[in-house]
Amino acid sequence: MHNYPYYVTATLYWLLILVWSAILIFYRREYKRFKVVNPLVASLLVVIFVDGARTLFESLYFGVWYTARTGLLPYSLYDILSEPQWLIIPKGFNLIAALLIVLVILRGWFSSLEKEAERQQETEKLLAEVQESHEELQNLVRLRDDLTHMIVHDLRTPLTSIIGNLHTVQQTDYDPELMPEMVGNSLRAGETLLSMVNDLLDISRLEAGGSLKMGPFQVKALVEEAVSLINPLLMEKEQALTVSFSEAMPEGWGDKDILRRVLVNLLGNAVKFTPQEGKIALAACMEGDFLCISVSDTGKGIPPDIKDRIFDKFFHRAGHTTYQPSTGLGLAFCKLAVEGHGGHIRVESEPYQGSTFRVIVPLQASVPVGA
Repeated sequence: MHNYPYYVTATLYWLLILVWSAILIFYRREYKRFKVVNPLVASLLVVIFVDGARTLFESLYFGVWYTARTGLLPYSLYDILSEPQWLIIPKGFNLIAALLIVLVILRGWFSSLEKEAERQQETEKLLAEVQESHEELQNLVRLRDDLTHMIVHDLRTPLTSIIGNLHTVQQTDYDPELMPEMVGNSLRAGETLLSMVNDLLDISRLEAGGSLKMGPFQVKALVEEAVSLINPLLMEKEQALTVSFSEAMPEGWGDKDILRRVLVNLLGNAVKFTPQEGKIALAACMEGDFLCISVSDTGKGIPPDIKDRIFDKFFHRAGHTTYQPSTGLGLAFCKLAVEGHGGHIRVESEPYQGSTFRVIVPLQASVPVGA
């Protein structure tokens, strides 16, 4: 019975040897997996593996020592391992393990830590991009819903007008006194619908790089045609329009139809946002080799917080009382059309002081963009 404690101790050491052997096998397998996936974890596994190997070796030394003491192994091993000069072996192995751990830390840990930091930054960057893409997707969904609502609303108004006028004509048995008014209202509503469709088609064409039908045109004739198209709206709101030209007005160069629609859109907006019996001014002049046409109104103006966005396609600020650009197609079309001519469009406005839109386009095809 006097050897019983040695049997227990030897048994515990051999159990430790089995457990640590299994743990080291697990560390080695995980190291192979994390070596590529995560170098920092791989370096940490090397440190833990070395420390585990030190513990295993020490357990093996004392396991053999206690087993020999019980007589299960040659007793001479107990005598040999009990000598002080042999006891230095596990201590020396501990020192070697400690030095290896320091070496791993110096050579692998800090570099792996730096790589992990870079990987973390890259992960955060990707996460930020994913979040940004998610927000953009949500904005697109909201834009789609808002756009659907705006288009349906804007289409419904002229369609209701057309159908209502035709019903009135039909119900009054084609009364000759009502016919001109009802037909005129229907035509204007139909033209509004056509203008919306044309804006959508032309914006898509210009964004896709569609070519313009360039050619010479008379500036005064262009302006007069645009004014004649807007006259019914002016008369309806009893507004006054003044048109002025500089003395020397040479022949222009561009897509006459597109530029006329630009002026019609700008004049239409001026009429829309100018109060009853208000004043609108159109002026055409020369600025070097460029033609400058300005359209000014006496409306409530454009708030500063949306002035830089009114040329965005489908821009709409719901509930804004001073400026609601409907589906946001007219000004977007104007911007694309003017830029397609190598020019630019800008707006000057102050709240409750009206707005002035300036269109500047080159008079010759040879004048470079931004000259």
